Amino acid sequence: MACPWPQARSPMGCNASRCCLSRLMRALYARQMGEKLFHGDETRWEVFAEVEGKTGHRWYLWVTQSASWYSTACAWRGADVPKTHFAKLRKDLVDVVLVCDRYSAYKCLAKDHDKLILAYCWRMCDGIFSRRHAVGQSSRGGCSPGSTTFARSTAQSSPS
Repeated sequence: MACPWPQARSPMGCNASRCCLSRLMRALYARQMGEKLFHGDETRWEVFAEVEGKTGHRWYLWVTQSASWYSTACAWRGADVPKTHFAKLRKDLVDVVLVCDRYSAYKCLAKDHDKLILAYCWRMCDGIFSRRHAVGQSSRGGCSPGSTTFARSTAQSSPS
């Protein structure tokens, strides 16, 4: 892989900089896998570079924030991205919370991790509450402020 900036800009040279950055990312990832509260999101990211096996310019930037921070850029947006990220989550942790949107990849992740609780962000909760209220559905068991059952009840009753 070619260095994206001239080696003259890096006092250690490109390979040394890449090595240091790689070690830093591994350390952040290892630290994050011992934490219990995460905020996750993915967003489209246009990359105008030719990559073998990739057609188009649409990539995705996945960010997983906790007390530590970690992000990755992927050429796809599948459930395997968060599954791979959380694969090394410490097994002794209980009640691990992932605050996220309602993207189905997170639901697939939660099915594979019994101790992982999805907590949908309040913006998502507000949208679901508004739609349910418009059609006369009750908000019992979810969507009311302070509700702890919202994520589980809507994951089971709402389409992806």
